[in-house]
Amino acid sequence: MKNSIVKIKIYSTYSFSILLLTFVSILGAGCEKEISVDLKQAPPRHVIEARLISGKQQFKVYVSQSGSYFNSPKIRYLENAKVTLFEISPEGEVKTFPCTLYTQLDTAAFYSPAIEVEGKTGYTYRLRVEIENQIYEAEGMIRRVPSLQALTYQLNEETNILREKGYYYITLMAQEPPGTGDYYRFRFYRNGILFNNPEDWEIAEDRYVDGKFIIWSPARLKFSKGDTATVEICSIDQITYKYILGLRTLLLGQGNPFSPVPTNPINNFRNLNLNGKPPLGFFFVEGVEKASVVIQ
Repeated sequence: MKNSIVKIKIYSTYSFSILLLTFVSILGAGCEKEISVDLKQAPPRHVIEARLISGKQQFKVYVSQSGSYFNSPKIRYLENAKVTLFEISPEGEVKTFPCTLYTQLDTAAFYSPAIEVEGKTGYTYRLRVEIENQIYEAEGMIRRVPSLQALTYQLNEETNILREKGYYYITLMAQEPPGTGDYYRFRFYRNGILFNNPEDWEIAEDRYVDGKFIIWSPARLKFSKGDTATVEICSIDQITYKYILGLRTLLLGQGNPFSPVPTNPINNFRNLNLNGKPPLGFFFVEGVEKASVVIQ
């Protein structure tokens, strides 16, 4: 049997890379095709947004209409709605606040009652909006709030994986009341301006901290000397917790091949008309414990 001689041609790394790049370029050019996608436009939906907290406040209700994602950057507020707030005591007594004042500002418009509303712990608040032959309602109860014991700050002197050198970071201390089933969200302000990016929306449940003393220092929030740091601990119900969680996941979880199909998050509004669709938006009802500290 004769020995076989196999001749092998060896390319340099540079030459092989040029050949491979040329082949890929030709292949890619041959596969290009312009595709025109006909995106269907969803019909406009009513949008209702309101927040009622414990204590005295000017209660505001924003009523608008959804528009095209591509064509309408400005929100269209609606001024022909009938808006009513109902306060229901634990004994079932009902007090009515007609929201008859319509205020138009440069960037927003809202309905409000002629007098201040005082949110009370243990009371249920129902919001009704009647517009264009639709009747929408949502309600929630102001729940107990953890006692905010202290709000402190500390200068970070060394840069690490979480924090920058030279900035101050706050620490809040609170007593979580005993009894499971409580849900919270935390709102942080710097000089009166809310940290309101989706990654700043902090929510929690008391499943693992029930009745415990809580010490928490958010690593993302940095302050400088002279700043005023403010924290709100807000008691919320389960549906509000799920709404914020779903909205945050929708806004932060997109952009990769494994992201779920985007859908509107759940809300707490219902349509009283048979077979009518609920609006978009949410009615927040929250007990609030608040504290501020000046960084010195």
